[in-house]
Amino acid sequence: MRLLELLKDAGCKPRNYGTYITCAAKYRDGDDPSSVAIYLATNIVKDFVTGKTFSLEEFLKTTLKLKDLKQVEDILQDKAKYFTGFQDEEDPFNKSVKYYSNEDIVDLKRNGFYWGNRGVSQETLDVFEGGVCTSGKMYQRYVFPIFDARKKIQGFSGRDITGQSKIKWKHIGRRNEWAYPFIFNHEIIREKRELILVESIGDMLSLWESGIKNTGVTFGTEAGGGLLKAIIRLDPKRIILATNNDDNRAGQKAAAKIRSTLAHFFDPAQLQIFHPFKNDFGDQTVEENKEWYSNI
Repeated sequence: MRLLELLKDAGCKPRNYGTYITCAAKYRDGDDPSSVAIYLATNIVKDFVTGKTFSLEEFLKTTLKLKDLKQVEDILQDKAKYFTGFQDEEDPFNKSVKYYSNEDIVDLKRNGFYWGNRGVSQETLDVFEGGVCTSGKMYQRYVFPIFDARKKIQGFSGRDITGQSKIKWKHIGRRNEWAYPFIFNHEIIREKRELILVESIGDMLSLWESGIKNTGVTFGTEAGGGLLKAIIRLDPKRIILATNNDDNRAGQKAAAKIRSTLAHFFDPAQLQIFHPFKNDFGDQTVEENKEWYSNI
């Protein structure tokens, strides 16, 4: 692999782990071969000593002292050939993304009755541009369009509001690619340098209604590739894993699993598990949510 050879020639002492490479931070005269990680799926480079995050292009220019952009492109192209199998079979970052049209949400009716009964105001709901679906696969669900950073629709997440379905939340689209609701709150997260990860949009809405808006949704018990990529780019100083406080300990197990995943990208000291007092944030009042946050 040409990338490994170039890093070796530059004295970076690279080590190949298949999906990522570790090396020394020669750009700052570092000598520890485990201080920098190059994530091949995302073209993101993390310096664990300084906490800085770079694009692979920036890292190569600085480390290898490349001035010609064509040289960087050649290296990245070479890397892509080496990494093709992983991208095709496993890589959640580089699969082709399916987008949906705005016409797919014309059947959503502005009706916050269900969420109002759960303490979420219409003002909060309006931020996320959802509504009750009157036909199709999401019939009688309150549906939230899932937007990417360019406000393109990647899918939909719908909450059953009838109480008749065994499936509370139904999703359309590739959940693994979603980074939600960062289109609405990425500036808040960057400003606070803190992120709270919760399991569902319902949890996020309850915290938002309580004035706690620096949140991200996992849509289940794992952190998908799209979410991980977005978190790395946001680079928060602290990440709170606030999965559900389930009696069967599913949420607790999920938090431990997500923490283990994030520990590949962040210092473990930056990761904190702190479950809601009750089963989830939707079961708590605004005052209880605020008290929870004050205890972090």
